[in-house]
Amino acid sequence: MFSERVFLQYLCATVDFKRLLSLVFLLSWFKFHQEINGILPSFFLGDVNLLSFFSIMSEQNSQKIILVHGGGHGAWCWYKVLAMLRSQGYSVKAVDLAACGSDPRRMPEDVSTFDEYAQPLTDLMASVAEGEKVVLVGHSFGGLSLAKAMDAFPEKIAVAVFVTAIMPDTIHSPCYIFDQLFEQLPEKYAKIETKSIVIPGRSEPFIFSTLQPTLLASNLYQNCSFEDLTLAEIMVRPASIFREDLNNKPAFSEERYGSVDKVFIICGEDAMLTADFQHWMIQNNPVKEVMEIKEADHMAMLSKPKELCQCLTTIVSNYAKQAGPWSVAGQASVQEVGGSRARRSEAEKKRRLAFDRSREKHIKGEEMMSELNNLKIILVHGGGHGAWCWYKALAMLRSQGYSVTTVDLAVSGSDPRRMPEDVSSFDEYAQPLMDLMTSVAEGEKVVLVGHSFGGLSLAKAMDVFPEKIAVAVFVTAIMPDTVHSPWYIFEQFIEQLPDKFNGTETKSITIPGRSEPFVITTTNTEFLTGKLYQNCSFEDLTLASIMVRPSSLFQEDLSNKSAYSIERYGSVDKIFIICGDDAMLTADFQHWMIQNNPVKEVMEVKEADHMAMLSKPKELCQCLTKIISNYAC
Repeated sequence: MFSERVFLQYLCATVDFKRLLSLVFLLSWFKFHQEINGILPSFFLGDVNLLSFFSIMSEQNSQKIILVHGGGHGAWCWYKVLAMLRSQGYSVKAVDLAACGSDPRRMPEDVSTFDEYAQPLTDLMASVAEGEKVVLVGHSFGGLSLAKAMDAFPEKIAVAVFVTAIMPDTIHSPCYIFDQLFEQLPEKYAKIETKSIVIPGRSEPFIFSTLQPTLLASNLYQNCSFEDLTLAEIMVRPASIFREDLNNKPAFSEERYGSVDKVFIICGEDAMLTADFQHWMIQNNPVKEVMEIKEADHMAMLSKPKELCQCLTTIVSNYAKQAGPWSVAGQASVQEVGGSRARRSEAEKKRRLAFDRSREKHIKGEEMMSELNNLKIILVHGGGHGAWCWYKALAMLRSQGYSVTTVDLAVSGSDPRRMPEDVSSFDEYAQPLMDLMTSVAEGEKVVLVGHSFGGLSLAKAMDVFPEKIAVAVFVTAIMPDTVHSPWYIFEQFIEQLPDKFNGTETKSITIPGRSEPFVITTTNTEFLTGKLYQNCSFEDLTLASIMVRPSSLFQEDLSNKSAYSIERYGSVDKIFIICGDDAMLTADFQHWMIQNNPVKEVMEVKEADHMAMLSKPKELCQCLTKIISNYAC
């Protein structure tokens, strides 16, 4: 069933004023068939009709709120807050700083200074029109990027919000806060793994660190869901505090940085930047207003997104009137944000209990693995996506004791390679999976699970490593046969469903030595909404809008490849999971692929859209655990 709620929410967040005529038709259709006035109030806080909806749409012409992540993270960590604010009509942008999230730059090859790291925010602020003001929100290490932007563009900032964030003063160098942090809380940083690299021209080695899963679970994500902790384990990248660089910088100026109104949001249960240290930063550099979310851990945007949004909308209402009109409903006072532990709802208590049990299982995973004979599951994503899209299924399977690995194929997810500079062939694209399969010990077998375009990577691994694969599972995935070239499936798809690529944009690049241009495909928001994510939550759709990267079908490459062999690829047991509501690879086309290349067993998740791991993760995991029980034990 098409999700009108998700469609309307995403239109509110992304559509520009030029689409109003088509929106009139669409909204009239929804009003006639689905009683639109019963849908809208659930995601706008208050009564909304068509006129107020269009009023909100007209306000999406300029940027209003910019969200800046902390060290090692990316725009992805704001996906819940981004969805909530957009659903209330705000124009919000989350930025990937350099070498973070899905940004393709690498550290230290491309990024070895703080200025290089913060450049994406600097560029974004430079693009803000003269006379316009934005609300800047920074988290954790992102506070220093905020300070740099405030010092460079004070006239463009209505208010700067520090969410348990590093907040420098106007007296000392930016590194002073870290000196105090390490002095006051030395035990918090002793467990962080660091790596030093000598860079010519520097007096000290360049140091970057990796946030290990145990540190994420205990110090940053202790109040978050197991799903969000799993997403972090997939997405967090190496980080640096650029200590030598920051130590040599002068203090931010009182005239520019100091002239911008600052609000600090304390996270009461932050185990990394403790509440005491947050209070010390405020005392060291007083702010206009202090708010507190009492039960938020370090990752307030994930553990307490609703309460954080209440703070932000209150701040916008109080400080950013000069930024233009806003659609803001009444908000709880700051004293109500977070509440006391005694007032937790029963649902919240149950959620926390379930998370604690899941995390305990995850931490004790090695013991549970022995019960499952060290069985390993490898999850492979589809085109333009990454390991991140499996975060719900990954959390569920791990909480049941399975050893599960997700892989970022080349130029996907947080993989730093670039297309076509680093990757211009299918073999290069699939190499991370091939490397992972090579690492599987002789005599060991894994369960391979592929989604969408990932089916071709599965097929390549099956052809090279059939003896290492217990069963291959195709989840609404491209499944080649043993007669035609791998491109044959796409020829049939384009012939049978010629309109399915409408909504994608292509770019052709001439590469020396190739007979045809190399084609890169980019998906727009309407394509994601209507053909891939129509049954998913607005949060997951928002996460996808942040994370999906350009991709390629490698047409010339796949057209020239031989068919996969019946002796190797054909020898591996195959299971196909049909997604009944897939609007991209339709159920009819999935059945055609099965008829073209019969499999051992067919299963179906009837109400799953193309992104079954997000729209129906529980049902998909039930299928996978049944397959493991029947074919891999």
